[in-house]
Amino acid sequence: MRMLRNRTKLTADRECLPWLYKVATNYCLNVIRDGSRLEFHRPEDLPVQETEPIAEKRVLAREEIFSLLTFVDTKTKQIAIYKHMDGMTQAEIAREMGISRKTIGKKLNLFMQKARELASQKKVS
Repeated sequence: MRMLRNRTKLTADRECLPWLYKVATNYCLNVIRDGSRLEFHRPEDLPVQETEPIAEKRVLAREEIFSLLTFVDTKTKQIAIYKHMDGMTQAEIAREMGISRKTIGKKLNLFMQKARELASQKKVS
């Protein structure tokens, strides 16, 4: 529905896929920020499903990324989602967000640094 409401923002000179990413990412960031619309379930409360080891690792990695998003600023969140969840390249992210690829790299390094810090804290506790 949000994409239909914002369809006037998709002009002929814009590519469709990056625009869809932006609308979807902004929606997800708003949901994360507002929190009240989300109903979280602990993984152990969810029904057990047979999964392939690779698929399970991907799900766990996404959960880790999602938990890290609460520790970084909004722009870094958006960049991390584009990179680690949507699989976009730094150049694609830079083009979509209208900022330099160098800034994207710095923000991703910040995100990874925060991830390492939190991982080392978990090992200590």
